[in-house]
Amino acid sequence: MKFILIVIIGILFFRLLFRFVIPWLLKRKINKMQHQYKQEQDTRNKQDKSEGEVTIQNIPEDRKSGKKKGTKHDDEEYSDYEEID
Repeated sequence: MKFILIVIIGILFFRLLFRFVIPWLLKRKINKMQHQYKQEQDTRNKQDKSEGEVTIQNIPEDRKSGKKKGTKHDDEEYSDYEEID
């Protein structure tokens, strides 16, 4: 008799959980994500840029030191190769 009562209470508990608690949690999470997305969009829109203006925020370390991409260094070797058909 105790077992049947525990099973019935468990079923009712899970029905309550899935009907009210989980949808509430999902709705809360979705609203939080929408709020964050809206804040990001507002931040991007507040930046006063004219059309076509480019802004670089991060300069790679190799560019700061003056090394240009594609330049040869003393420690590089040329490797001759043959094309195989």
